Amino acid sequence: MTDDPLTPIPTAPAVDVGSERLAAALATNDPIEIGRALRHDVVVIPLMRTPDGQTQTLTVAADDPDGERRWELHLFSSSQTLAAWAAGEREAAEFALQRGPGLVPLLDAYAPLLRRVVFDPAGPHPVHASAADVRAALEPQPGDDDVAWITQQPERGLRAGERVVGLDLFLGDDWAQLDLTSSLTIDADAKAIVDAQLTGLPPAPVLRGQLIAWLRQSARTAAGAGGRSMAYLTRRTTDAAAAVAVTVYWQELGPAGADDHMLSLRTRLAAATGTQDELVTASTAGGPLLRHTTRRLGPSELSGRPVGVIDYWLQFPDGRGLCLVSFSTPHVDQLDAVRTLSDAVVLAAAWQLAPSDDEADA
Repeated sequence: MTDDPLTPIPTAPAVDVGSERLAAALATNDPIEIGRALRHDVVVIPLMRTPDGQTQTLTVAADDPDGERRWELHLFSSSQTLAAWAAGEREAAEFALQRGPGLVPLLDAYAPLLRRVVFDPAGPHPVHASAADVRAALEPQPGDDDVAWITQQPERGLRAGERVVGLDLFLGDDWAQLDLTSSLTIDADAKAIVDAQLTGLPPAPVLRGQLIAWLRQSARTAAGAGGRSMAYLTRRTTDAAAAVAVTVYWQELGPAGADDHMLSLRTRLAAATGTQDELVTASTAGGPLLRHTTRRLGPSELSGRPVGVIDYWLQFPDGRGLCLVSFSTPHVDQLDAVRTLSDAVVLAAAWQLAPSDDEADA
C-alpha cells in the first residue's frame, strides 16, 4: 500500500518507543480513551521495502467473507509489541512513529480496501475496529488540548526547608555518560562510545568518523558552556543506529525582577525565532516549561550540514534560576521522532532536592 514515504527509525524494540497511553487505553478497551490517545499521541507504523528500496506502509492480506481482496492495517502502541508480532515472520521489522492525525490521508485514500484496523495484533491487548471508526476517532473533539495532554502529571515541587540542587532525567542503560569535567578524556570517551554503538554494523568509516567528530565537538562545546552532564543514546538495531545527545545546563539567576526568568527568556527567544523554529510553553508538574525546536548550521565535521536542536527550559521551583535540557541530533529528517523521545524524557524528569542552607546549619 503506497502513501507518502515514512522515514524508518533505527532503534531496538522497547516499550518506551511509542505511546504508553495508547497501550493503557488498549488494555481497558475503552473507545473514548483509545480515540483520545490516537488524536494526541503517536502510533508505531510497520513499514516494508519496495523493490527499488523505498518505504511504504505495510498491510496484511485479510480474509473477506465476500471473497474480495481486502487488507488489514496493523498499528502498534510500541516498537516492542511490533517486534512480538513480527517475530518469526521477518528478520527485522522497520517502523516509523507518526502522530495519530497523520493517519487520516491514508485512511481516506484506502478505506474501501481496508477490512479493519488492528492495534497490537500479537497482544498483550489486541483491539480491532473498522477504518471508518478509526477515522471518526481522529476527528478533533471539544476539550482536546495537546499541551495539557503531554503535561498532565502529579504535582512535584518544593516543600518548606528544601532547595533544588539538580534535575534527574532517569536515563536508562542505553544512554552513555560523557565526563565534561575533563577535557583530556572527552576525545577518547566520544570515540569509545561511538565505536561501541556501531560495532557489528555494516562498515561505514565516513559515517563513523563524522559521528565521532560531531560528538567530540558537541561535548567540547557543552563543557565550555558550563554543561553539568552529557549523555549519548546508544540504542540501536542489528543494522542501524541513531545519533542523539542530551546536555543539562544549570543557571542560578537569583530572585527575578518585575518579569520572572522564564518570561524574560521567552521574550528573547520569540524575537529571534526563525520560520522553521517552534516555540511552545506549558505548565507541567515540575513547573513552567519552554520548548524551543530549531535547526542550526552543523560543525565543519559534518560538512556544514544542519543539526536539529530541541531545547527544554525549566524554571526552578523557587523561581531563582533555569535548567536547560538540550537534545541535539544530526538526523534532521527524524527530528519529530527524536522530539517524541525527548518529550518523554523531560516530562518524566524530577527535581533533585536537598535541605536548604538554613536547614542544614540548624
